[in-house]
Amino acid sequence: MKVVTTRDIKTNPALLYGTGEAKVLMVRNRPRALCFSLQEDEDPVALLDAFQRMRATMALETMRRLSRARGVSDLTDEEIDDEITAYRRR
Repeated sequence: MKVVTTRDIKTNPALLYGTGEAKVLMVRNRPRALCFSLQEDEDPVALLDAFQRMRATMALETMRRLSRARGVSDLTDEEIDDEITAYRRR
C-alpha cells in the first residue's frame, strides 16, 4: 500500500492509477481515502457493496468487543428491556 498526498496528486494525477497497488490518500497527514484500480471485468458497484458490508462487519465486531469489555454482553433479556424502558421514560 502506497501513501499519496493531495499535493502529490496536484503535481502528478497519474499517481492514482496504473500500478494496481492500493493507495491511501492523505490530507494534512491524516488518511482520508482509499484508492485502488479496477480490473476491466470488475463491477464497481459490487466492489463498493462488498466494501460497505466489510466495514459494517468490522463495526459490529468492535461493538461486540466493547460490550464484552464493559460486561454488558451478559445482560438478560429482562435487563435489556428494563434499560430500554428507562431510557424511553427520560
